[in-house]
Amino acid sequence: MQLSLDLPKFKWKQIHECLEPFKDECEPANLLCTAIEMSNFKTKPTLNERIFAFLVSTDQCPYVCPTARGFQKYKGGPGLIKDINYTYHMSLTDAQFMYKKYIETNYKMVRITPLEKSEITKEDLEDLKIDKSKPIKIIKEVSK
Repeated sequence: MQLSLDLPKFKWKQIHECLEPFKDECEPANLLCTAIEMSNFKTKPTLNERIFAFLVSTDQCPYVCPTARGFQKYKGGPGLIKDINYTYHMSLTDAQFMYKKYIETNYKMVRITPLEKSEITKEDLEDLKIDKSKPIKIIKEVSK
């Protein structure tokens, strides 16, 4: 369902609050509530959210805020640095420190243990025979 957003945001929120009790009972109310929820009534993302989204979208580690050169390597990075300086009136060092605190409070870092060693022995590998008539098919000889 597509909404015509000619009403102010607070009116849409009021409509949503009024229809929410009837969400389970009436299908049109459910559709309208879902459409209102899907509409982007959020405020602008915070600086930390923008940095996190930038790092994830550029396949960088989101747990460490990069240096100025690290930002400038990727599309959108120079604009983000400009916003840090002019919109948020912060130095990059201050933004990095603030981002570090944001990550520490909102995300849990867990150390992943390495996988256990394989239990395949040298004898098992010697028993494997490669059939060259078919591509990459491994057959294990069964001793009788």
